[in-house]
Amino acid sequence: MHAIRRAALSIASGCCLIGLLPANGWAVAAGPAPEPTALNRYYDQYTSFLDHQSTTRVLSPPSGFEHTLAYVVRRGSGAAGLTPVRNCTYNATAGDHHLETGAAACDVGDQRVVSEEGDIFTSVPGGGASHVAIYSCFNVFAPPDEDVFESMLANCEGHPNLGLLGYGLTYVPDSTAPVCSGFVVRRARDPFPDQADVTVTDSDSGLLEITNADVVNGSVTVPTFVPGTRTGQTVTVTKATKGTLTRFSLDVTDIATNIDNCR
Repeated sequence: MHAIRRAALSIASGCCLIGLLPANGWAVAAGPAPEPTALNRYYDQYTSFLDHQSTTRVLSPPSGFEHTLAYVVRRGSGAAGLTPVRNCTYNATAGDHHLETGAAACDVGDQRVVSEEGDIFTSVPGGGASHVAIYSCFNVFAPPDEDVFESMLANCEGHPNLGLLGYGLTYVPDSTAPVCSGFVVRRARDPFPDQADVTVTDSDSGLLEITNADVVNGSVTVPTFVPGTRTGQTVTVTKATKGTLTRFSLDVTDIATNIDNCR
């Protein structure tokens, strides 16, 4: 768990922090309404970039939208290799917004959860998924303990690096569901059971999880894989009683939370 105080996300590549103000000044981007799974950085226009907040919510003025850093997986996915990320605050009436990860609520003292933002990867996602590291950084130009922001750069754009928060995705999640294909039946001589294999694949955002496996007259073996995997995964159905029909179904979910029901 990261117990570091965090306030926001980094500036897009090509824009370096110099006292949190780039050399050419800031252009406050109104921008379109962010995607539901986009983790965005905002700043407080009243404090001249000395207070930041990152969230999947759409914030109104005086919060100014800066950019989308990365995309997060759906809230509470519970898949291996992912950890929840939440927006916390030490002060219910002022700023001090920061991100924390882990299974527990906000970590220290009188913090409260502002919002659950989704899940990010604890290590580099599998299957070649496009990703970015997110580092926690301390803003040396803000008052003590007032602003901790996140950056894609390990040098924190000239500010102290407080550690790695995790990995987010760098592309807009797709709208195409995973595919179930390649149903292959294997007949076996007694006393060995008949089996069938089905291959599940998602070549866009990658597989997240296989859940809700249900079978009549048999059992289902679900493979273990790293979230984000784009290579095919084989699910095996084993018949219990030969000569009797076996039925099965399962849900396959990808990183973008599209679901296909295989049966």
